[in-house]
Amino acid sequence: MANNALWYKTLMPKKLIDIVREDIDDATKDLKEAKVFSGVQHSIRDSRVDWLPSYHWIVGLCYHYVLQANRYNFLYDISGFDHESMQYTSYNEGEYYNWHVDTGLDSFRKPGENKQENFVFEKSEEIRKLSIIVQLSDPDEYEGGEVQLMSDNDSSFFLPKTRGTVIVFDSRTKHRVKKVISGHRQSLVGWVVGPRWK
Repeated sequence: MANNALWYKTLMPKKLIDIVREDIDDATKDLKEAKVFSGVQHSIRDSRVDWLPSYHWIVGLCYHYVLQANRYNFLYDISGFDHESMQYTSYNEGEYYNWHVDTGLDSFRKPGENKQENFVFEKSEEIRKLSIIVQLSDPDEYEGGEVQLMSDNDSSFFLPKTRGTVIVFDSRTKHRVKKVISGHRQSLVGWVVGPRWK
C-alpha cells in the first residue's frame, strides 16, 4: 500500500546544507524582498518566494529523491519539474500558508470561465503529481512554521522539521504551513508533473 507522503532524513552534512543555503542566497539576492506571485490572497498565504531553474545543481539533487520516492511508493508517470524550476520559500515571523492542495481541477480552469468546453486550457496536458519539500532551516532557527498534511481519512500529521529532510508527497494532498511565531524558516519546494490522469 502506498503512502500519501514519505521522507528521507538525508544526513546531509551541515556544511553541505550551508553551501546550499549560501548558493540559493547568491542566486536569489536580487529579488530577495520581492513577492513573486501577483495577486496573492493573504487569507491563503504570506511568504516570500523566488525560483531556481532546473539546471541548478540543487534541483538535480532534489530530483534524485523524487525518482527514488516515485520508484518505491507512488509509481506515477512523471516527466520533470513544473515550469522547469523549484521554488525557494522564506517565512518570517507572522507568515504562513493556509490549507491548500498543489493540484486539482481548479488548476485547469481559465480564470472566470465555468463552461465545460473551456475546462482544459493550454499546456494542461501535464499536471502536478508529486510535491517535494526540502527543509533548509534548523528547527532551532524558528518557532511555529510546521508543515501539516491531511491524510485520506481526515486525520492530520506533521512533517519532520529536521534540517536536510527531503519530503515527497502526492500533490493532491491537503497541507499547510502554520504561522511562524518567531525566527526564519527556509525551504525549497517543487512540483513534479506528468501526463494527465486517465
